[in-house]
Amino acid sequence: TLVGDKRIEAAGANIEAGYSDSDEPMDPKRFLKPMGVQDTMLLNLAHSRVTPAILAHYATMKNIIGIDLSDCNVDQSCLHVLAQFPSLDYVDLDNTDISLAGLDELHNIHELHFLTLGEKKDLSRECFSALAKINKLTTLKIKACENVDGPGLAELRALPALSYISIESSQLTPGFGKALGSLRKLKRLELAHCKITDDQIDELQSLRAPEISLSGNLISDKSLKKICSIPGLKQLVLIGCPGLTVEGLKKMAANRKIELRYGSDDRAERATDFKKEFLEKHDLKKP
Repeated sequence: TLVGDKRIEAAGANIEAGYSDSDEPMDPKRFLKPMGVQDTMLLNLAHSRVTPAILAHYATMKNIIGIDLSDCNVDQSCLHVLAQFPSLDYVDLDNTDISLAGLDELHNIHELHFLTLGEKKDLSRECFSALAKINKLTTLKIKACENVDGPGLAELRALPALSYISIESSQLTPGFGKALGSLRKLKRLELAHCKITDDQIDELQSLRAPEISLSGNLISDKSLKKICSIPGLKQLVLIGCPGLTVEGLKKMAANRKIELRYGSDDRAERATDFKKEFLEKHDLKKP
């Protein structure tokens, strides 16, 4: 069953997918027939009751390249169906808390490049081992996870194209810096609002990404010198860090080898940045 007002977000078009105010099963053909759009589409099923049967009917639409399943009751059987989508490039599983078995289904989505996971209590080494099987993954976003296994992040070295990782509002266990530093093809790394303190700055010395965001963390001016010494660092974002002073940031800005961005709050910008990269890749308008 699909409950709620859901849309298919397409290039320049919003199309009603269906509506129900009861728990009675809907006939998927009822809302698939009117769809004559030929453009590539991002299917938005967020906050819906999704079943394998409904996903299977959507899988017949060859022009769907992305699907938002955030805040849905997806399980292993639902994720198994996603492999039937021939061109699926983007999957959002924020606030689904899928099982390890569910994560292991994702490598069957052969064209998957962009993945969001969130509100999961534990991301263990075994979870990262499962993610490491998604051969074409380029971009991974992790949001609001209570326990992210720091050393386990090293499992992602098996991904040949992974270039962008964003970990937001999550608890990182010791060893995360060395593990992330081992991902030598990483070009962009965001560790925003992860409660990183001055005591953890030594962890960051192992990082090698040229673009790093530490926005919203609990670092102070005394850590800035060490952050500047991260090898190969070209761009640094330090927005919304209450422990930093204007004087400290000005001194750091004098280092012309590093492009520095700082201010009071970056939440609105971070909320759209990840999806923007996917949309630009496919020349779609931002929903």
